[in-house]
Amino acid sequence: MRIGDGQIDLAQSIPANQNVPNARLPDMYGTPGGGPEVSGLPEICRVAGTLRPEAGSDIRFEVWLPANTWNGRFFGVGNGGFAGSLSYMEMAQAVRGGNAVATTDTGHSGGATDSEWARDNPAKVRDYGWRAVHLTTVAAKSIAAAYYGEVPRNSYFMACSNGGRQALMEASRFPADYDGIIAGAPASDFAALITSMIATQHALSKDGAGLKLSQLDFIQSSVLTQCDALDGQLDRLVDDPRRCKLDFDRLSCSNSDSSECLSEQQVSALKA
Repeated sequence: MRIGDGQIDLAQSIPANQNVPNARLPDMYGTPGGGPEVSGLPEICRVAGTLRPEAGSDIRFEVWLPANTWNGRFFGVGNGGFAGSLSYMEMAQAVRGGNAVATTDTGHSGGATDSEWARDNPAKVRDYGWRAVHLTTVAAKSIAAAYYGEVPRNSYFMACSNGGRQALMEASRFPADYDGIIAGAPASDFAALITSMIATQHALSKDGAGLKLSQLDFIQSSVLTQCDALDGQLDRLVDDPRRCKLDFDRLSCSNSDSSECLSEQQVSALKA
């Protein structure tokens, strides 16, 4: 079956409370597809397809449609990092609430920190940057209308980090796609964000600068000790990080093996 600039590759009925074949959740470390298959859903119609708006594009998407519990709403869910996989966990949450839901890998396969796909491939950059979510939304709404015999009454998009950036792109470029959008922690200034990641990696790669897992709790506790009360409440939240002027030197000591303090090299890395 053809749809828009692509095709339907799979349409299957999944009975209630059965595993969705090959729709694996992230593992405990957040690795896409490393966990168990999605289960515990109401009966759904599962549709998978591929969109190819130009040479070099290969956008995978899925739509899950509640068979008997649809509330008339459509949800689009986004991706973290550099995407590269389908957001099955978020799809499962949405469909359990009675929503038709769709997601996309944004045009490439890989881990959330893998950006090799972008090298010398402007079509995939366009797909990731703005096109895949929009085209998936258009295709998914069309599929929902064909399945239910009516278009969704309301459509919503919700995602965080890179998904928040996707939300902003939808709101600014395709405002008619959704009636409501939640853009959580949007990674909107991508050039500055990636540059800061490079700077952080450079600082932590110096001899003795790497942080141990056991020291992260100490750093968090120190930040809260110095900055939690700035908003007048001790609630273990820093209301405005811009007001938090940390004295990093208070975290240092000469015992480099301790989880309750940091070495001079580690403090220098944090300052950077």
